Amino acid sequence: MTGADKSSLPRQPMPESFRAFLTEEAQAQWIDTLPFAVNIMRMTSGDYSIPPEFVNRIEPRTRPGPASAQTSGSLGALMESLTMNNALGLEEDEEAPTIDQTATTDEEAKLKETVSALKFPETTMTPIAALKAHVEALLSKDLSIAMFVWHRISAAIDDEILDVQADIKDYQTLKSQFDPILWKSCKLTTSLLLCLAAPQDKMQAALKFRSKIRGGMPTLDQIRTTPSESFRGAYAKAKEAAMKEGKTTIVAVSLTDVHIFELAARGKSEPWFSFAHTFVVGFGPEGFVVWQAWGEHGYRLDEWTAKDGTRVRSWEEAEAFTKDFEKLARGKGPFDFKRNRLYNKLFDVDLFQVCGPKGLEKPLVPKFEAWVQLFVLEDVRVENITKFRWMKLGRED
Repeated sequence: MTGADKSSLPRQPMPESFRAFLTEEAQAQWIDTLPFAVNIMRMTSGDYSIPPEFVNRIEPRTRPGPASAQTSGSLGALMESLTMNNALGLEEDEEAPTIDQTATTDEEAKLKETVSALKFPETTMTPIAALKAHVEALLSKDLSIAMFVWHRISAAIDDEILDVQADIKDYQTLKSQFDPILWKSCKLTTSLLLCLAAPQDKMQAALKFRSKIRGGMPTLDQIRTTPSESFRGAYAKAKEAAMKEGKTTIVAVSLTDVHIFELAARGKSEPWFSFAHTFVVGFGPEGFVVWQAWGEHGYRLDEWTAKDGTRVRSWEEAEAFTKDFEKLARGKGPFDFKRNRLYNKLFDVDLFQVCGPKGLEKPLVPKFEAWVQLFVLEDVRVENITKFRWMKLGRED
């Protein structure tokens, strides 16, 4: 994000109403001079999450009528994936917002084009190609509309249905919440990819992965008593399935910062920045693909896609990628030059620049210890990716 982009976002001190629900650790992430959306990201990214009690208090700015009932149900899920409310959005507007009809026409066209691209994929595609096409179609027209579509997908999953309501009137009511900066969330990217790829019976588990509000975030006790999972092992199994059976496997990988959990448990995490990251990899007969985004000082999912980050890579590259990840994740000690080089190679972020003496963030955690958690979807098929039925105003569009 450029300086000009940041300056256009609203800045304000933390509202007093937040303090009643946020832990001291979460409050410590707020900086008054930063944009509101960035502060929401700081409080909810990495291993800091807004407590469910706080999320449940947040309501959208809604207009009276049935649409508000349709849209309010999954705001907690969106907030968990790093969403925000315009100017806090804690109170309801007494009157319907004024809608620019010219803007509405343009936005409706973009929404229809986005949904149309998601509704009619090429059935001859491989699962990886279909997933790439879906993500690129979602992000191609307007990032705010893309966020709205993800909001509606997560709402459908919460309701355990495949019918996705995508009403332009709901978008007009809620669009101030869907800031493009939110596509920098690695958790949001992971949730999106998993939910698109999952069969219907695994959608809710996919949405729960790494979600504190749904009970998917590990505790320090769980981390200490559960062995770290092997990305290399998952890769070997996925490669065999791809080469011998022509099957596609989608793997979400969470690199958890153990030390920040320990510091948070003692109330001492505030001065430090975490290296935690989550990303998604697809393995198929054609090779493998990486989907990721990286926080405020990194890149959005669409930016990762634009710089060819989601290109299909060879099995030789897959071998190198998974080996580099294992080298990064194993062992303990300082986050030294070697680890930073591996981190940069894998995730395209130089943490020494982000957290260095002239960096934009706090110092990196003083001790490196990683714990890896995986979410694996085996034998992913195109029909899994095309499972959602797109609706408008209660009628199939």
